[in-house]
This record gives sequence, C-alpha cells and structure tokens, in this order.
Amino acid sequence: MRCLKCNVDLGDEYQLCPLCGSQAADDKPVIKGMRTAEYPDVEYRPYPKRIVLGFFIAYVLACAAGMAADYALNRRLGISVFAALAMPCIWALFIRPFVVKKEYVGSYLVQDVFFLAILMLYISKVGIGNFSSALSGGIPILLIVSEITLLISSLIERYNRVNAIIYLLSGAVADIVLIVIALISKNVSLIMPLAALGVAIVSLSIIKALASKEFNEEIKARFKP
Repeated sequence: MRCLKCNVDLGDEYQLCPLCGSQAADDKPVIKGMRTAEYPDVEYRPYPKRIVLGFFIAYVLACAAGMAADYALNRRLGISVFAALAMPCIWALFIRPFVVKKEYVGSYLVQDVFFLAILMLYISKVGIGNFSSALSGGIPILLIVSEITLLISSLIERYNRVNAIIYLLSGAVADIVLIVIALISKNVSLIMPLAALGVAIVSLSIIKALASKEFNEEIKARFKP
C-alpha cells in the first residue's frame, strides 16, 4: 500500500494514510516488507493562529469603521457593505492559494463558492430587490464550475479522487437546496440548479467508474449507520 499524495510506503494493514488521511492506494511499495509509513518532513501552517486572529479582528474593526463612516455620510449602508463582502472573496481567490499551500482543491473551492455566493446574494438584493438572480443563475454557475474543477483535478491526480467525492456530494446537497428553493419560490428558475445537480451526478459517476473501490469505501464510511 502507498499514499500517492504523501508519496510514502504504507504497510499492508493501512487503508488510510496516517499522515494526511487519504485513501491508501493498492500499489507495490518502493521498500518491500514495510509495516509503517516513512514519514516525510511535516510542513506546518505558514502563520500561527494568533496572526490569523489579529487579521480577523483588524478586518472586523475596518468593516465597522467603514460602515460607520458610510452611514454618517450617506445615511445608509452601501459601498461599505460591498467592500466588507468583497474582501473575503479577494482573500479566497487571490491570496489564500499562494499563502496556504498543499491543501486539497476542494478546500479552496469551498471558501471561493461560499464567499462569492454571499456577495452575489447581496448584489442581487441591492440590484433587483430580491435574491432570485443569484439563486437562479449566479450560485448554480459557481457550483457547476467548482464541480467541473473537482472532476478535472481527480482525473489529473489520483489522490484527489476520494476528497473530490466528499466535496461533490456536498455540492449535490447545495444543488438540491437550490432546487427546493426554486420549487417553493416563483421568482427562482429551476433550470440552472437542475443543471448543477446533473453536473455533480455525472462527475460522481465518472469518478466511480475510475475508482470504484475507493468510491464505495468512501460512501460506506460517510453513510454507514
């Protein structure tokens, strides 16, 4: 058994890599007779938690100051709220991938989709007075792009397949939530949420065809009572 992500030999008794938690591949070990992992150098977070906390507090204070100034000048909250929602998007899209490395593609996509979805909801509410534009088009398109990205990453690198299953299942749940909202609300179109769910199902089917054993084991591990 080997972990293709960490590139280490594992003993035959391992189903998951003890280093990263990825599914162990049924490949021949480089060193025969290994029973334990050859641990590589551990790369810790590039910054301590107190720095993250400091940046978060600075962000909250900056947003509060900006909103206070915006309200004092315009008697309403406008550009300050947009800026407060846009800054996390800039962080997730353009800064985090270069600062926090060696993470799964899905972990980046989750933050991207989350922050962009909130920004789209705000823009839709301000622009047309409701959330229908974001729920009908913007957010489903985000989910479709993220699902296709997960599929491509799993096709390129085998060790991404198990984690892609997890994130694609999460995307399918989000698609179903959008479909339910569309069925309840007359202002939300059903077309794009259905398309997003279709992309998620097709992507999961392709991964299952490529890695049936890993797919079945992951499903059993997630949904076994």
